[in-house]
Amino acid sequence: MTASLSRHLSQSQKFIPRIGVIIIPTDPFWVQVYEAVIHANQQRGADLVVLHPASTTEELLEISPDFLVDQVLAYGIDALICTMATEEFLLGMFSESIPVICLAEMKPIHSLMSAMTDLYPGGKMAGEFVGSRLGDKKRVLCVYAGQEAIPIKGVSRLEGFQDGLRKFSDVEVEPIAAYWTYQQTYSVLLEKFSHTRQRFDAIFGVSDALILAARDAGRKTGVIDDRTLLVGLNGDPLALSGVAEGSLTATVDIAAEDLGSAAVDLAWKAAYGEDLPPHLPQTFQLITRDNVANVAARKLTLIADLPSYLVGYSRQQEHDRLVQLEAITDISQKIGSLLDREKLVEVFASAVRHHFGYEWVRILRWSDQEKRLTFYGGDLSP
Repeated sequence: MTASLSRHLSQSQKFIPRIGVIIIPTDPFWVQVYEAVIHANQQRGADLVVLHPASTTEELLEISPDFLVDQVLAYGIDALICTMATEEFLLGMFSESIPVICLAEMKPIHSLMSAMTDLYPGGKMAGEFVGSRLGDKKRVLCVYAGQEAIPIKGVSRLEGFQDGLRKFSDVEVEPIAAYWTYQQTYSVLLEKFSHTRQRFDAIFGVSDALILAARDAGRKTGVIDDRTLLVGLNGDPLALSGVAEGSLTATVDIAAEDLGSAAVDLAWKAAYGEDLPPHLPQTFQLITRDNVANVAARKLTLIADLPSYLVGYSRQQEHDRLVQLEAITDISQKIGSLLDREKLVEVFASAVRHHFGYEWVRILRWSDQEKRLTFYGGDLSP
């Protein structure tokens, strides 16, 4: 049941990779990356399997790694594209020879893994830009996700910003720990700014959601004005809008469209058995009012299909729920009156095979005597 269906294709058939995708759209950046994956795969033609094991990154990391591995393997994928993942989950995938393209700032731990590089260069680009315009002004704040429970908090971006700024000035950067979401960060900054009397000369947010929160909280409390340099990182549509209207000074675009396209390309190659590089290619571009129009047009093309995707996503969720309900009802009816255990197992295996589209279903049970899983029912072999 966990073996990849595509591995059982006959030699006369064309191999079409089956690629799993776990991208939790908790941030506009990840929505863009997801759209880029969809667009890139339309050119490639792989069988894309979008999985929804959790609604937030925190929920995803709380799922038992073994359980999540079984869930993913049940779809018979040849490669996986994901965002945040635990080391235990990744090792479980590698033990089944499934390559993973991890779109997170993680150190590769296996030859079957490609990951994003850290975003230090993006932070440094922002620091150099701010430093070149700061002059003798000294009051600089950097907002990062230091209060998050997840491992990635934007520290490499903070360090890059500090190093970039040092090329122009000895100014000390005051870091403030917040969250990845706008609303949580806005609350943190509103509390901090309400006790601050001096104006900030520059603020860097390690993501665009954070700089937007800093802009709005700063305006409300009066700790920023039109002279304050406000710089974000990601290149999200709302940030581009802020740059265009002048409420933000700049953002560093990390090219969500290129990242999604590279992920599909590597997943395709890995499914064919090609070696993976340790890191995905990463590009950075400073966006100011001088070039925001061109970048915004490119982003608009990327997310043009988003309304249709959201409708399709809701319909797919409803379809999945109906399939599960029908399967549970059918299985319950068929096994409810059976007393013969062997017959019950065979009926259960047949129902699972029918409703969920598996080529074969094998049921195992634990043997205390042999200390291993042994065959109990279903199909003997694929």
